[in-house]
Amino acid sequence: MNVQYLKIKEIREDFFFCFTTLNHPHHMENSIRLSGIQTPLRVISGDSGFQLLSGFKRFVAAKKIGLKQIPVSIVPDSAVIDAFHQTVAEQLTTVRAFTLIEKSRILNILEKLGVKQGRVKSDFLPLLELSPKNEILNAVTDLLTLDPKVQTYIEMYDLSEKQCRIFKKLTSDEQAVFAELGFQLQIRAVELLEIITIIMDISGRDSHGPLGVYKELGIESILKDTDMTRNDKITAVKTALRAARFPRIQTWNRQLDMLNKKLNLPAGMILKWDPVLEKSGLICRMQIDSVEVLRNATTVFSDERNMETIQKMLDIV
Repeated sequence: MNVQYLKIKEIREDFFFCFTTLNHPHHMENSIRLSGIQTPLRVISGDSGFQLLSGFKRFVAAKKIGLKQIPVSIVPDSAVIDAFHQTVAEQLTTVRAFTLIEKSRILNILEKLGVKQGRVKSDFLPLLELSPKNEILNAVTDLLTLDPKVQTYIEMYDLSEKQCRIFKKLTSDEQAVFAELGFQLQIRAVELLEIITIIMDISGRDSHGPLGVYKELGIESILKDTDMTRNDKITAVKTALRAARFPRIQTWNRQLDMLNKKLNLPAGMILKWDPVLEKSGLICRMQIDSVEVLRNATTVFSDERNMETIQKMLDIV
């Protein structure tokens, strides 16, 4: 590898080939201050200066700390695709596996470079661990059309392509709001997708858009409540969703609770509606640790007024 030093101002701030997320690299700045840049950056020579092909984090860190020159390896135009392939392979072997968004960025770069599908499938897809099926490749490539907040959420929580599909059914504004919900509640994809699915179900039934349902349920207010813990907020959001999704069931439960209190059941005895029963009805559970418990239960069920109350409960369910 032919290494030489270039003035940093000769390198254009062109991030076309960058497929990783550039968080502020404090640790890299400190490392460069102490030891300099150990691995040269790859650059492409052009009429308007040099274009970065790899080493974007090192480049940003070097500019931040005020380096004047940096070591580079210059790639000829004829070898750009080969050099990019080498960069992708090195990233995979020295850093970590790619996120879905990084895979999408790489596919988009290859498409813009005009790389033939045959080479993409033979040389790049094995590195990206992607199926060569066109529907899969198109789905992954299209992820960059999602709102930037959603892309960040996908990277942070390592969503699968299948999990990403629901976001494509939303507008850009809706995507941003739900991604922010995921960030604020710090919930993983399974929980966030369940919330989105329920809100979409409600919006379809009530002819309101997802954002309309979101506001009506008061989720925004829940997130802003500084007196609530994260777990309190998650519970409050799920309770609001359940009430809106099954309004009749919420009414039934309130009625059943009121009737249940009238029964004055002995301690350790529970009479409740179980919605998973094959045939609608009530379930009676009690802990028997003495004969006296059975006598108390007999008293409850032999009282005519209690029988009337229980019948009202059965009528509801």
